[in-house]
Amino acid sequence: MSPIRRQQSKQRPDQPIGKDRSPDRWFLPIALTFRQNFPKKTAEVLADIAGLRDVRPAELWLDGSRAPSGAALARMIASAHGDLVIRALTSGSGQTWVKRHRRIENLAAARAEVEAAQRRLADAERGIEP
Repeated sequence: MSPIRRQQSKQRPDQPIGKDRSPDRWFLPIALTFRQNFPKKTAEVLADIAGLRDVRPAELWLDGSRAPSGAALARMIASAHGDLVIRALTSGSGQTWVKRHRRIENLAAARAEVEAAQRRLADAERGIEP
């Protein structure tokens, strides 16, 4: 292990890193994703899916001064919007399991589109007499 890595591993995880950086930056991709998908009442949506009674912690997550606990993150992943959380957390990852997961998601979306097209086709054909 390099001396720099050794020194970093000895730091407490809640210590600020540099002047304007903190270890809570891991939540930034999730915050950006939710801001894009829920531009109005983003904090309320995050608080709801994280199982919070108060919106204030979600507001702190969004402004970057805090990050959710592991339990809150688990609730976000287990929610109806868990796919957004997983995609945001794994964006840019070249891991095999991430690539496989994205392919499975793409396959499921393509199958859903085909099924919807088949339903529309069947509905359109019902009105035509041979």
